Amino acid sequence: MDALAFAAADDAAQRDYLVNVLEPLGPVTAFPTANASILVDGTWQASPMDLCRAIAAMRELPDTSDAFALIDEAYGSSEGVWAARRHWDRVWFKGGSLADGQGLLVLTLGWLVESDDRGAYVVVGMLNHDYTRPDRIDDNAFFSTMSRLLDLVNASVP
Repeated sequence: MDALAFAAADDAAQRDYLVNVLEPLGPVTAFPTANASILVDGTWQASPMDLCRAIAAMRELPDTSDAFALIDEAYGSSEGVWAARRHWDRVWFKGGSLADGQGLLVLTLGWLVESDDRGAYVVVGMLNHDYTRPDRIDDNAFFSTMSRLLDLVNASVP
């Protein structure tokens, strides 16, 4: 059960989840490694397509609305890859990660790049740690790969 399902559940379902899922895990004795499975399974989970749909839905808001102004300010304040702004009128960026004591388990980077004459494109990359391997996500290599993808989008759109 994810956080939204828990919030929407009735009292009986919430109580059942607490008693049968959370309580057996025992107390949290260290962060962030204690009960790591519930941290992953009980919080957000989205695919790159989910993120594309969310960004596209936000972009459909009227340019003159308060909601659009808030999103434009928040997502436009940091683009993650500074060079994208040279080629596009609007650049939105949202990144996120999940880590444990040994490093990154999830890393997500997403951009909306847009201009009046070139259209709008969403570029999302999501990397999940392979639990069969001891090493964690190399964020420098991932940022480099995503920067290159943005370069390719820029070069391929007239």
